[in-house]
Amino acid sequence: TNRVIDQVPSVGANNVIVDANDRVLISRANRQVTVLDPSTYEIVSSVGVGEDPDEMAISSDGTFLYVVNTFDSSEDNPCFANPSTCYLSVSTVKLNEMREVSR
Repeated sequence: TNRVIDQVPSVGANNVIVDANDRVLISRANRQVTVLDPSTYEIVSSVGVGEDPDEMAISSDGTFLYVVNTFDSSEDNPCFANPSTCYLSVSTVKLNEMREVSR
């Protein structure tokens, strides 16, 4: 349908994904994935993940959320200035508990 049906107030989102229960999951630069209630846009829960969470994917059975976290090696040598200092991690979040189970 490709039409705007509503607007969500900005919460500093890096990426947005919707799970099978229609919860809106937002990766945020504050090391969190935040869950919004789609009917009220209120934050209903958050889970801590790694530095600079970005891309997200949900497992095929809907059990887990995978979050790619980008790290800088140091404040003095940021990733964008020297890509060789960057490394990634992946947080695994159990969706029904909104709990990080591994990184």
